[in-house]
Amino acid sequence: MIPSDTYYADVFRQTVLGGPSAGKALADFAVNCYINGATYSPTPVVTEVGATADGLATKYTLAIALSSTAGINRFRIAAASGTDLIWPDVHTVDTETNDLDTIAGFLQTSQGIPGVQSAADGTLGDVVMGDAWQSGTLTVPLGKISPFGYSDLTGMTITAAFKNAPADTAVTCSASILDASARTVKAYFDTFPVGLNLTSTEYSKPFFLDLQIKHTASGKIITPLRYQLNVAWQRDVTA
Repeated sequence: MIPSDTYYADVFRQTVLGGPSAGKALADFAVNCYINGATYSPTPVVTEVGATADGLATKYTLAIALSSTAGINRFRIAAASGTDLIWPDVHTVDTETNDLDTIAGFLQTSQGIPGVQSAADGTLGDVVMGDAWQSGTLTVPLGKISPFGYSDLTGMTITAAFKNAPADTAVTCSASILDASARTVKAYFDTFPVGLNLTSTEYSKPFFLDLQIKHTASGKIITPLRYQLNVAWQRDVTA
């Protein structure tokens, strides 16, 4: 995890008589928070999940904002008063400057120092001429947008178009951002574009797809995803 992330501490609360302790709020928990041995004071959010399957305890989840400083976060969670038992009562979370998602994003584009932004095409396989088509979920690598100060696709729009050769007229298709935070997008067409049609003598033909994003506020345009889609001839006789 990275600094300032939210850590979700699952704990179980039981009365001294061995039964569930339900209906507790934040004031009923004593939460001590430490970063690298020094105290800090976030305000956890307590959610009562419900009784355990054996009916002997109540499960709660405490959402705790981690310190903005990287290092070792430790939490001790106890009953604020009374004799209730809480376990696990100690939680440890290590935070680093980069988490796995961030590192993966850089690895997807880094080819040395400094990282080279590759423009090589991926492949999206084949589509039969006349068919509808969906790319499936595509992920914009973090390393493609982070040099511009962006960490996700919030405030961006997306467009997509095909060409076979540079002099061709672009053949547009639909494109959408599926999840701005996860940087997932897709391209698709429900009606086969006329511009992708093969001639009567062509068995197949490659078309090259660019997905372009634009940051509305700044006007910056980035092409983070490039693919090849092969159009194959239609061998059946259905319309």
